[in-house]
Amino acid sequence: MKHIALRDSCSRNSTSLPRAPHSPMKHRSLKSLLLITGLGLTSSLSAAVIDFDVLSDYQNNFWSPIGNSGTAYNGSLQAVTSSTSGATTLIYNTGSTGGTGNLAGTAGGTPLDTFGSFTIQADFRVSTTSANNSLGFYTKLNDTGTSGYLGIFRLNNGSGFADFRLWSGADSTVTNGIGTGTQIGAATGTFAASSSTWTNNSTSFTFKLDVTDVGSDVQFVASLWTIAGTQIGTSVSYTVVGGVTGEGQVGLRLSSNSTDTIRMDNFDVIATAIPEPSTYAALGGLAALGLAAVRRRRVC
Repeated sequence: MKHIALRDSCSRNSTSLPRAPHSPMKHRSLKSLLLITGLGLTSSLSAAVIDFDVLSDYQNNFWSPIGNSGTAYNGSLQAVTSSTSGATTLIYNTGSTGGTGNLAGTAGGTPLDTFGSFTIQADFRVSTTSANNSLGFYTKLNDTGTSGYLGIFRLNNGSGFADFRLWSGADSTVTNGIGTGTQIGAATGTFAASSSTWTNNSTSFTFKLDVTDVGSDVQFVASLWTIAGTQIGTSVSYTVVGGVTGEGQVGLRLSSNSTDTIRMDNFDVIATAIPEPSTYAALGGLAALGLAAVRRRRVC
């Protein structure tokens, strides 16, 4: 009978059985471990997309602090439309109440819906592209609406292109629906996309604004997309140094003249979850244990 010496798995002195060919799985296992530990670093959490299929989608999720007769729910289009001269402010609040007819709520409920770093977006259609037509997003608003930002996508900057402008709201941005606060930066960012792109009331597009806290600064990146997910033109970005960071409310601003119609649909806010420092420590410890195990296997 052939005897096989029993040995410790890491002993180098005992008789060894023939070594199996090297397997690339060892390297892949390490890569897989590092990938798994990295999955928890950031994540995106999206509330349900508001598609305005029913009137309650509008009345129970938005309220207007200045009245909203210029913007109303259109049941046949299953969308929110603005077709009167002027601007309407709509604050996103899932506890909104007081809506009558096809109008948004007249008061917001508590707790407030607030976001720190996030992406806010909505689909839109327009009939024409006059300079008065625009779609804007309020971000990082305080509970009185006197602090925060407003990013405005203007369909026509007067020169045949779409542009994006960023405003701060230190002077009653929300309570004055037509006023926009103070513009940040002298220049206006242009998407390098012709205004003629939007002159098609049968085609929808997506306006997206990424808002990210970076230390004490706030970064804004605006972009335009087809419904199929292809970007149109180029992104426009601003970084506000020493800006308003942390959690805040969000909202919409629709502006049109009396002859044009803007249709808004599929509103969404996608919050970016940043883990606590303890999460980073735990993930780092897990990665270290995995690396030690792989090294031990190699030594053996």
